Amino acid sequence: MRNMLRVQAKPLASLVVAASALAGGTAMAAEKSPWVKESAGHENFPIILAQNETELMVSDKAAASGSNQADGVSVPDKVKDIAMSFERPGVLTPKGTFLFDPSLQFSTSSSNRISILGYTIVPAITVGLIDLRSLTRNSIVASLEGRYGVTNRLEVEGRIPYVWQWDRDRSRPVNQGAPADETFNTRGSGLGDVEFGFRYQLNDPLDGGAYYIAGLRAVAPTGKGPFDVEYGDDSLQKEIPTGSGFWAVQPSIGVVIPSDPAVFYGRAAYQWNIKKKVDKQISASGDSVGTVDPGDILSFNFGMGFGINEKASFSIGYDHAFVLKSKIDNKTPDGASTVQVGSLVFGFSYKFNSRETANISLGVGVTDDAPDVQLTLRAPYSM
Repeated sequence: MRNMLRVQAKPLASLVVAASALAGGTAMAAEKSPWVKESAGHENFPIILAQNETELMVSDKAAASGSNQADGVSVPDKVKDIAMSFERPGVLTPKGTFLFDPSLQFSTSSSNRISILGYTIVPAITVGLIDLRSLTRNSIVASLEGRYGVTNRLEVEGRIPYVWQWDRDRSRPVNQGAPADETFNTRGSGLGDVEFGFRYQLNDPLDGGAYYIAGLRAVAPTGKGPFDVEYGDDSLQKEIPTGSGFWAVQPSIGVVIPSDPAVFYGRAAYQWNIKKKVDKQISASGDSVGTVDPGDILSFNFGMGFGINEKASFSIGYDHAFVLKSKIDNKTPDGASTVQVGSLVFGFSYKFNSRETANISLGVGVTDDAPDVQLTLRAPYSM
């Protein structure tokens, strides 16, 4: 939760396109910033660039038979079965195996603000309008994800999300004698941004060495973006976007280090959000948007997984994303700033058999712009 003191309220804040970016997506992602507009006593929640926030994943596949195949050496079962807290698993799907991975994620973000329009006589006395405001955003994302092992060292993957979101903005001018809070509710639901990509294991370590995995992922703007929804006369959105509205490409590099009885892992990624021409008027007063270049996202994560027994494991990790400044018509808006999205993530996994696994993860935001709480349930099934 954020607590902020704003001395001067500005009519138009910057566009900062955020994400979830996180360990491979979304990213816990990020759930603060693109277009913030203050008007008629209300403030829009930031627009999400991507719906893929930090998620629990676990590589629960059994090793392919014949580990010393020509196309690569399979990863030991112990490494595969350790719970990992982030979106992408640390090891690959064995050759010829398809992993179906449905998931359900709930996240909530909140912000308390005090806006002061006036001047201070002494530090304890303010003359002017004092506005108390509470904003809350809740979201549920249901996803269908699949991964297929082309070889023991190469896999392809895809993800289709469906998003439900609802915002509640409650405010009250303190010194105007307002009898009750003013409430502004906004909702949105629909298909999110579809993702697809591949990952490749770069090496075949010996004697418990580190596994290095490179990946490339693309995000298609299949969801309704921030400039695809309708705006009212006060420049407030009439519904919440379910996608980014922009294409994105993300290369990444990850490492998995077995160290009995634990497994250490980490990942770094850079998401390039591709600019496009919008040319849309968003208010009756003439506010318009031309060419928008969303801020790129630099992210990293690291953590440790520990096997309790042959069926259960848990993990703890940290995920951080730097969302760079966006540009409108090749200019950085006044007040634009880099957004920091950091989350501490706990994960637990239970393996019922060689095909079925149940996973749960809890993410807790540790920076102002991260979701307060993020809970993810997954049920990977190997075929």
